[in-house]
Amino acid sequence: MRGLGKKALAAAASCCLALSALTAGVSAESVSDISVTTSDIWLYLDKPDVTVDGNVRTLETPAQVIGDKLYVPAKFLGDELGFRVAWNEVTRTIEMTPPDYTIVLDSDNGKVTVNGVELRFADVAAIVGGKLLVKLTWLADYMGVPYAYNAGERRVEIRHVRPPKSLYLEQEGNSNPVARFETAKRTYRLGEPVEYIDLSYDPDSEGFAPYRWQGRQEAFFQPGRYPVSLQVKDQHGHLSEPYIGYVTVVNEPYWSPALYPLYTKPPGAIVPLNPAGGDWSGLPQASRQEESALEQRRLVVSGGQQALTQAGILYQDVLEPGRLRLLAHQVNASNQRLTLALLVTNESEQPVTVHTTSVGAEGPSPDAGLVMRQLSADLLSAPATDRQLTVPPKGTYIYSQLPYMDPGEAVAQYADVELDGPLRLAVVAVPALRQSALDGLPLLAGSPGASGAFPQAEARWRVDGPSVTGPQALTLGDGVIDRYVQGRDGVSGLPVENVGNAGVVYRVHVDKPGRMAVLVRAAGGTFQGTVKAGGSYVNVPLQGGLLSALDGAAVLARTDGTAAALDLAYTPVPGSVQPIELIFYPLPEPGGK
Repeated sequence: MRGLGKKALAAAASCCLALSALTAGVSAESVSDISVTTSDIWLYLDKPDVTVDGNVRTLETPAQVIGDKLYVPAKFLGDELGFRVAWNEVTRTIEMTPPDYTIVLDSDNGKVTVNGVELRFADVAAIVGGKLLVKLTWLADYMGVPYAYNAGERRVEIRHVRPPKSLYLEQEGNSNPVARFETAKRTYRLGEPVEYIDLSYDPDSEGFAPYRWQGRQEAFFQPGRYPVSLQVKDQHGHLSEPYIGYVTVVNEPYWSPALYPLYTKPPGAIVPLNPAGGDWSGLPQASRQEESALEQRRLVVSGGQQALTQAGILYQDVLEPGRLRLLAHQVNASNQRLTLALLVTNESEQPVTVHTTSVGAEGPSPDAGLVMRQLSADLLSAPATDRQLTVPPKGTYIYSQLPYMDPGEAVAQYADVELDGPLRLAVVAVPALRQSALDGLPLLAGSPGASGAFPQAEARWRVDGPSVTGPQALTLGDGVIDRYVQGRDGVSGLPVENVGNAGVVYRVHVDKPGRMAVLVRAAGGTFQGTVKAGGSYVNVPLQGGLLSALDGAAVLARTDGTAAALDLAYTPVPGSVQPIELIFYPLPEPGGK
């Protein structure tokens, strides 16, 4: 066999990080006098050579790939890892005893038992040249040993850490836990993130209470040798001895303290200050170009800014044929349970079909902001559906009904539809959806800008990435740079503005973004919602609640300079205070200032 199969290579590659972390490490010491012994074992594929701690030996049967899986000699590994592998002549079985396990391999009958649980022999073992080979992933699970495949050398690399002795507390019938950690590198530069690898363990396998770290930092910004200590406590309150490691930081720049958050904060996390100094306000506007959709979808909004204090008709309008987005959201401010429903009436002499291509609904919940934030995520993901409703001439059908709202709860729905004829829409809130409850419903007074029909449900902007040579902002929904969509109130027939452009999906395409961080700022007051950035959905702020203009800006994405483009999508959440700003912040290569 000339190469590892895809499955075996993937399995081996997944462990490379763990192995490299172990072999790099920090200089460390424990105040305990218990010693820890490690052993490095290298097994070469299809070659009899094996290296143990630098000493070369020869095996009768080498490690090899069988059916896209890595198999290793069981007897050799048992001897090196400290468990018994023996042939039982009476039962004609091979017995293996890794810690806490009794494994019996019966090749004659094609089975393996692990502490009495039966497996298929062919799934985990093979007899090659009269020698037992076992699947490495299977054996490693029982031993807890990390391994990796070195493709260049065509070898399996195993590092075995023998557990320390004298941990058992005889009088309590329990053992002390062991604190231990390594770092991925021996030295770090100024501002370089330190990767700590936890190697702590509990001999009783009962888990740990919270860890006790001292001196641990994400990064260090002054050169020196920094002590970091760790203690762990088990579920019985037994505390491990302190394990002390040292992180060595050399006088070589990586990231500055000001830029560090832009490189490391997770999506949704807040960066309070502009690294260039001061807050995030007043940035120059990025160069933008508006793109028009081939066929714009119209938008009909039944808003929730008016207080719903009684049952009634919230909004009504005539829907013209074509592509539309329906958006309805409401908070129940009455003293009774109500259900929100969308009714459609065909006033023509021909049947009209409503073809729904995407739909989402959220609630009920007492947290109206959460309901709308979740609906915005639904709208951005746009789950496809294919549903048709044909309304006969002079007929009235229920297009949708949302779950009942208790007083103080909110619901919301959007639907992307296509009509082949006109329909009259009525958005109603009623205690029961039956004819007697619909008769004589009053038309409730709305708030300006809360409801209406608008010609635009999507806004597309293109930003030239190479022109972003310094921190720049893209303002959305301010009514000046990005104007509110103008429409008509279906009830009064008067002109109306979609204040904040609720229900409009913004799509921002950044060409050749280079290496940069992209953030969002609540420029008008407060912001909460979901932003789609490069295919990922980011909840802002990460920990929930509201992002205010005073909090700073929240990270959305980072680009490494190799991407041809970055696509962002966002829809304003009713209740947030517009506008927002998308901030593009160029980042120097690591090692810059």
